[in-house]
Amino acid sequence: MKFIPVPASTEYQPIMEKLLDAGIVMVHLIPNLLGVRVPAAFRDQPVLRLNFSYRFGISDFMVDERGVRASLSFGGVNHFCDIPWGAVLALSSTPADEMYVWVENFSLDQLEPIIPPQLMTQLRAFEAAGILSDDDPDESTKADETDETSDDASDETSDDASDETDENHDDENNDEDVPPGGWGPLRLV
Repeated sequence: MKFIPVPASTEYQPIMEKLLDAGIVMVHLIPNLLGVRVPAAFRDQPVLRLNFSYRFGISDFMVDERGVRASLSFGGVNHFCDIPWGAVLALSSTPADEMYVWVENFSLDQLEPIIPPQLMTQLRAFEAAGILSDDDPDESTKADETDETSDDASDETSDDASDETDENHDDENNDEDVPPGGWGPLRLV
């Protein structure tokens, strides 16, 4: 799956709608943030993953500038979930083979459960070099330079660590579709 870090200013709604057009979208969120409405049993998890799709035929499913909402089934029981964009770490789609991650909006500790270990190592190196900070105007240039050396390091492992919690993640990569102002995709090979 192509890992795409996006700038903090990137809007969630257009990406969510694009991924929904491809099929099921997994929303990776922090369930205990203010404004998040999910079943109480899941609020203590560091990251909750919820699947949304037009194909589910949910009558109250809504995606707008505020977030995503729908009644989802948990153990056969419907619960209304309200997910504001500010709680969303990432949006991923197996059919689109993409995972968009708002790396600037969250700490690396918050992102660690959804990012494969070798990519976390790269992101921690970027953070140490000041590449992930908002005040560095040359971050896209530095990340591109770092990407060449990080390809060799990521060749050591081909399994996605997130497979333990999400069997829908694959490890194919593509250099296309660099988001505006973004660093381009970090790759897991």
